[in-house]
Amino acid sequence: MTEPARLWRIRLNGSVRARHLLVLYFAGFLTILMAVGVNTLQPYLLSTFLDLHVSQHGDASGAVLTVGEFVAFVLVGIWGALSDRAGRRFVYVTGFLIMGASMLAMPMSHSLGGLFGARALYSVGVAATTGMLTIIAADYIVNEDRGKGNAALGVANGLGAGLGAVLLSRLPLAFQNSGQDPIAAGWYTYSCLAGICVLGAVVVRLSLVGGAERPTAAEEPPPLLVAMRDGLATARTDAVVAMSYAAAFVARADLAIAGVFLPLWLTRHSYGELPEATRRMAEQSLCAAEAMAGDAEVQRACVAVGEAAAEGVKAGGALIGVIGAAGLVAAPLIGLLCDRINRSVALGIALLINVIGYGMTGLIDDPTAGMVWGIVAVIGAGEACGVITSQVLIQQIAPAERRGAVVGMFNVFGALGIMICLFVGGKLFDHWTESGPFVFVAVLNLFV
Repeated sequence: MTEPARLWRIRLNGSVRARHLLVLYFAGFLTILMAVGVNTLQPYLLSTFLDLHVSQHGDASGAVLTVGEFVAFVLVGIWGALSDRAGRRFVYVTGFLIMGASMLAMPMSHSLGGLFGARALYSVGVAATTGMLTIIAADYIVNEDRGKGNAALGVANGLGAGLGAVLLSRLPLAFQNSGQDPIAAGWYTYSCLAGICVLGAVVVRLSLVGGAERPTAAEEPPPLLVAMRDGLATARTDAVVAMSYAAAFVARADLAIAGVFLPLWLTRHSYGELPEATRRMAEQSLCAAEAMAGDAEVQRACVAVGEAAAEGVKAGGALIGVIGAAGLVAAPLIGLLCDRINRSVALGIALLINVIGYGMTGLIDDPTAGMVWGIVAVIGAGEACGVITSQVLIQQIAPAERRGAVVGMFNVFGALGIMICLFVGGKLFDHWTESGPFVFVAVLNLFV
């Protein structure tokens, strides 16, 4: 019997080679880099291109992201089932290209309606790319080593999250410091993001082994809707599958809540540091009209508003960078644990860490206080553990012949969790307290 290929201590299935798994990890790095970067830059987009005051950011972000996640909720299961028919690589490449197109559409948005459309387009692509990460990892890695394999994927994702938050969040301010106005800086920033997506598509197309490629007539899988129905029906007969779906609901929401509401929180704090007259001008939405009229004093105030938005995004990105760094530390540990103990128990440990981390945000009044760094580190560790343990569990129990459909339904529940938590979180952020979205997620983790 031929010895399976390995990457370090991770054994691989069939014809998969170490280079293929490395390419998957790089693709995962780019996928999460984009996902975190787009959410981190959202406050800048709202302030600069839509001219929305920070007091409206919570509701606006919740609404925009809920629309996007509804699209992902509808499509992620279809992408998963389609990958059983057309191949994983085809779906992954298509997803990257759609994400790239959406990056060019976002700075064209000058109203919430336009941003809804751009975010929906982005979600079509991200539903494909993030879904393929879990499915291809299951294709590539033998069951006994999936804890370690997904831990390595978690490290790649953590690097992507950290760099996406820290580096991409600094681009608008960097372009402004080079002499660009806030609008031009935004265009340059989103053009860079589009280039990253094209790079991802090229790398996946040229270097990733296809995984489940187009089947023969004798192996033809069931129609897409039937496959999705089978993925849902599996949860009715298997309690572990049902638990995995519930874990996806909260684990994916954990990632989204931190990525969206930390930058919003820091942007709101940054606006609060501005002089009262400047804040009043922003509240009256005078910047876009008055700046074009040539009033020098108003122009200076508008520049200050744009810089405050960029500084808030930068500060929020730094905290998300800490989340990514903590995930890098936690991912290998929880991966090794998954291969040594019952994976349901490992999932319970991960959810408990999330309860502690997100629950502690209720103690925060000032998002720049020193204790915040420790709290977001716990959040980062919990996020990584929650994602890895839930993925390992679903990969273990998903039957090979219906893996795309079952894991696709797993991703559907993840999208549903993000959609609900962002909508509720936006309301809590604007109408209760800035820590409201985080406390809400802590309660959900405790319930699961």
